[in-house]
Amino acid sequence: MRIFLSYGHDSNAPLIEKIYEYLTNGCDGSPKHDVWIDKSEIKEGEDWRCRISEGIRQSDVVLAGLSKYSTRNPGVCRDEISISVGVMGGNIKTILLEPTDIVAVPAMLSHIQWLDMSDWKRHIDEGFNGKYFQRKFKELARMINTPENEKFNGDINRLREKLIPISPIMRIKSLTQKRMYGRQWLYKKIEEWDKIDEQRIFWIVGGPGFGKSTFAANLQQTFNAKIPAIQFVEWGKPAHSDPCAILRNIAFQLAVRYHDYLHRLLDLPQLDNLTKMNEHELFDVLFCESMGLMIDGGHENIWILIDALDEANDANGNMIALTISRHIDRLPRWMKFILTSRDDIKVRLPLQKFKPQVFDLEHSVEMNNFCDIKEFVTSELSELQLTELQSESIARKSEGVFLYAKLLVEDIKAGIYSVDKLKEMPTGIGSYYYNLFSRIYLNCMNFYDEYVAKVLEILVSSSKVMNKSLVKECACIESDRIFNKILNSFQHIIKCENDELKFFHHSVREWLIDPEKSGNYYISPKDGMNRICNRFVHWLNSDDTTLDSVWQEYHYGFEDCVNNNTTLPNHFSVTHLNTIFNMLCPIGCSAFGTIVQYFKDNIGHMGLFLDRILNQKSNELFVENLFNGMFESVKDLYIKIGIVSPKTRFFEWPETDEIRPNGSNVYEAIRMSAYFCAIVECALIHREQRSNIEEKIIKSVQILAFYNRRLGEILLNIIPSLSDMADFTAHEMEEQIAKIKKSQY
Repeated sequence: MRIFLSYGHDSNAPLIEKIYEYLTNGCDGSPKHDVWIDKSEIKEGEDWRCRISEGIRQSDVVLAGLSKYSTRNPGVCRDEISISVGVMGGNIKTILLEPTDIVAVPAMLSHIQWLDMSDWKRHIDEGFNGKYFQRKFKELARMINTPENEKFNGDINRLREKLIPISPIMRIKSLTQKRMYGRQWLYKKIEEWDKIDEQRIFWIVGGPGFGKSTFAANLQQTFNAKIPAIQFVEWGKPAHSDPCAILRNIAFQLAVRYHDYLHRLLDLPQLDNLTKMNEHELFDVLFCESMGLMIDGGHENIWILIDALDEANDANGNMIALTISRHIDRLPRWMKFILTSRDDIKVRLPLQKFKPQVFDLEHSVEMNNFCDIKEFVTSELSELQLTELQSESIARKSEGVFLYAKLLVEDIKAGIYSVDKLKEMPTGIGSYYYNLFSRIYLNCMNFYDEYVAKVLEILVSSSKVMNKSLVKECACIESDRIFNKILNSFQHIIKCENDELKFFHHSVREWLIDPEKSGNYYISPKDGMNRICNRFVHWLNSDDTTLDSVWQEYHYGFEDCVNNNTTLPNHFSVTHLNTIFNMLCPIGCSAFGTIVQYFKDNIGHMGLFLDRILNQKSNELFVENLFNGMFESVKDLYIKIGIVSPKTRFFEWPETDEIRPNGSNVYEAIRMSAYFCAIVECALIHREQRSNIEEKIIKSVQILAFYNRRLGEILLNIIPSLSDMADFTAHEMEEQIAKIKKSQY
């Protein structure tokens, strides 16, 4: 078995080295183990994370020695434990090396039973071969050598494959690196709320910069035993903002903590189809059904923490808030939610019927917030020995926004502002940004208007975080030198991670798109979206493949065009066909209905493409989602006519005066169903074996044939010519289905 041994380099090191020797040599007939141990002290700030993470990931179990030194915060050992919980799945065994009154046991380990060797130093004179140590080492061997350890790891890895979770550990680490000031009063409010059984939701409301995410990360660290799952929602990152991805992330974290829940998930009949479910189906299966079966009696309340919930908003509202509000009554009584967001109507409306306890950071706690910011400023600028008036003035200028205080403190330390000239300091985060932009661009407004504004327009408008090269393309910046000059000017505005550009804080974007606050620096989201869509259309029409990979990564070109009412070309270059398919799948796209028409001139190419990928098992999800998307988009056209219900998306026989027999709509629906069938035939006619996916695809064609038959009957005495067309198309589709089936037997 592979064991990761975590410990602090303190006076307990001799015992740890003996344990390492015992486990490695397999003394007293116990199995030999492969033990990962770091024998050189790792200094805080060194590039150690990658090495340790890899060591933990490759291990079957983590054995952590708990001492005052090893559990200090911050500390490398606490980080190792955090990584173990998030990365490896929580299969952790612990040894108590010192008495509990001096060891700050991390909350994330509070539910784990340890091997108590806190009195080992009193027995050191006996030697490690003495009775005490031999008895303890045998207990340790029994704790390690259990079949459950390997089974647990196998179960966790299997569930990870099905849920595809994103660990929050790195985000928590980045948010808790620096001390959080104050907020103890908010901890108390949450503890009081927890005692009110009928209140299931605690909603922390605050504008940008109020420190909601930092508070959420610290809350999770402080109450880890009560917060088994946390989700940081991040706009522009589908894995962090897509409702289905969020629910899968939460389920995985709960499974790591609660083994009976883990086993219930692994026994789900729908386990292999979780990535294909919508948010309501997932919530029902993962939480309402699976959590509902857990033993309820005496279970301590747990808190599911979702930070920045408003960043999951989309055109349809906030699907996470809607899903929680729809199903929360079906969850166990001990499962509660703590949410943070701005005061956003898309969050407020779904939650209001449950009367959540709303805690408004801006209005409800003005004095507490003021005191926290004052404490932060005084402490961070302690070397300047601020007077009471100076610290109070800076705290009041922040208008309750912690981000303002942090930025201003950095500027004071850099010499940009002086505590002796308080009147020169901006008041509020909006004024701070105006001063910041003025410092950078006031003396070069022509450069800002001609170049910088174009790049900012892309960044405020994009529906997803963009790659640098795609930003450059959409902003029509041809010169590398000018583009690099623009990026250099963004030093305090934009951050670049993995070649992707995003605002260092969401509040910068909000300030830029508010003309009253940003003034001469105002940026129009509409202009930016026009730029993105125009460059996407330009790419569709071109044979240039240099940007294929970045457009494919961006995904939303078609959807942006549809939402922006941009006219797409009647034809596009066949060179981009494979890239376009990869853009649309497997995530899907609401623009399928618009792009299906373009396949009519590329049916042969599309058929060959699908025929090739159908032979690769790894592409099954891609193919299924592609055809599902096209099928649903064609169905949208029948909804538009009036023979398919927009709610159930099933056929419903309409009254004659209810159908909307617009000739062009009917013609388009029939034509698109025929194209869909042609693509299916082209892709499947030469297949020798049929798979479950192909059965579903054929079923889709049968449904469309049914729609056309019914449409023919409905239109018989209304528009006879279209009635004939619908009948003829249905006949051809049925013939093609028969031909496909015949070719595969």
